[in-house]
Amino acid sequence: IGIGGNKKRSSNFFFHLTKTPGCLGQPDRPRIDESMKTFAEKNPDRAGWTMINLMDEPGFGFDHVESCPVCRDGFPAYLRNLGLAESEIGKIRINNDPKADGPGEKASYYYTRRYMNHLMTEMHRVGTEAAGRHLPGIPTTANFACELISGNLVSRCVDWYEIFATGALGYGWNEDWGGWARTRQVNGYYVDVMRSACREPGLDFGIYNVLGRPAWEIEARGFLAMGHGVKAMSFFNYGPYYAITSDTNSHRPEVYEAIKRVTFPAGAVESQLMAGKPAAADAAQLLSVTGDIWYATRDNIFGKERAWLNLLLRHCNVSCDVLSEDDLATILPRYAMLFATDAHLKRSALPHLVKWVRDGGVLYLGAGALARDEFDEPLGLDEALNLHREPLDLQADPGRSEYEMRRLKELDSFEGMPLFCGTQKPYCQTFPCGKGKTIVAGFFPAISYIATSERAEGADHSTLSFNAAHRAWIQKILAEGGLSPRLTTDNYRVEANWIQSPRADLVALSNWTGCERT
Repeated sequence: IGIGGNKKRSSNFFFHLTKTPGCLGQPDRPRIDESMKTFAEKNPDRAGWTMINLMDEPGFGFDHVESCPVCRDGFPAYLRNLGLAESEIGKIRINNDPKADGPGEKASYYYTRRYMNHLMTEMHRVGTEAAGRHLPGIPTTANFACELISGNLVSRCVDWYEIFATGALGYGWNEDWGGWARTRQVNGYYVDVMRSACREPGLDFGIYNVLGRPAWEIEARGFLAMGHGVKAMSFFNYGPYYAITSDTNSHRPEVYEAIKRVTFPAGAVESQLMAGKPAAADAAQLLSVTGDIWYATRDNIFGKERAWLNLLLRHCNVSCDVLSEDDLATILPRYAMLFATDAHLKRSALPHLVKWVRDGGVLYLGAGALARDEFDEPLGLDEALNLHREPLDLQADPGRSEYEMRRLKELDSFEGMPLFCGTQKPYCQTFPCGKGKTIVAGFFPAISYIATSERAEGADHSTLSFNAAHRAWIQKILAEGGLSPRLTTDNYRVEANWIQSPRADLVALSNWTGCERT
């Protein structure tokens, strides 16, 4: 049925091998090395191995750091390695409360969260180094969970950008589970972010295709992931139907038909797929790790708007390349339009963003976007671009798209769209600056879009219909920015992705209507 068994994705978990239980700051290097040595000896024939998986859904909490003397003692050394002066270090303490007030508290929170990300990164590095000694040539990976759909990349101290850019892992991977997501078409955003994190180090990446879904969705997610650039896919199944787990599918023959419908046509163009990559996107979308840090301990409306804006743009045929804060200095000039919804941006990125706008770029700012810096101080973007917007009035957290968002109280309406969670008047305005312009939205159109989506009685989970008013408004924004998508479909729930390969152009179609379409 088109499944190649010679591509192996083996696992050797090691996160439990620490000197103190649960302390990522104290990896037991001799035991980790012995574990990798034993694993290599048990698997002498590694021909065709694509990667080795070191951890499933890694995550790290503050409670341990707060109570662990070793982690606390390591914090000043980490700050010194960042280049902070001793006078600055003396004002910084371990602090996980973003609302703490007083001298040094904001910096303390910011650096505490970065330190926790760093501990996670360095733990992965220890495993990668051990694997390199005993399984040379095989890249390491970890199965990252779906924090992005919760609106935050680093809420569990897993910074994909730091991990891959520093070589702590050598292959990108994450789940497509999409728990609590109202539609799993958002998996395309997962892959966009993974592609972004793997871009600079030049790494391949892949994703699961979890089988506990309707057959049509397995197929839709398969072509979605390939269209967004994955180089590997694992059809994940726990076991036979009588196993005491979820995702038990041996009694569902339609699942295997769906796998065939993905793998058989993909196999016919596999050489082009493996040599290809997604075409340059129509626009760029910012993911600010700094923004996520400041909402790592609370509901992040800005990160949720980011995820669902990616979907709303896709429903308007707009593809997005995700850019990090560091990419604003290097990659941003390739794009004519940037969509930004995060509340915070590190100050060093500000001059590059301002110059890009003045040189002709079109910046879309969501409600409350890019107002603060890494220390939660005013960023100064409004003054630099001569923007005028009232303070953001946040009245409610958005919650989960499948549950709490559906029960949000409508605050106002604008051009046929109900407004939720908070507003910032005026609701839409444009400010010219040099050769470019900034379009400022004073509400959360993407949260409104997913919150008002409808699922017919008895329909499969991801089969939704969406309010056309939101797409009509985005089309006005695109026209204001002079952006016209290069690849379009006549049904907004059929997504087309363009893959460019040296010997072929490929179009991967992903059908999210839940029924056949022409």
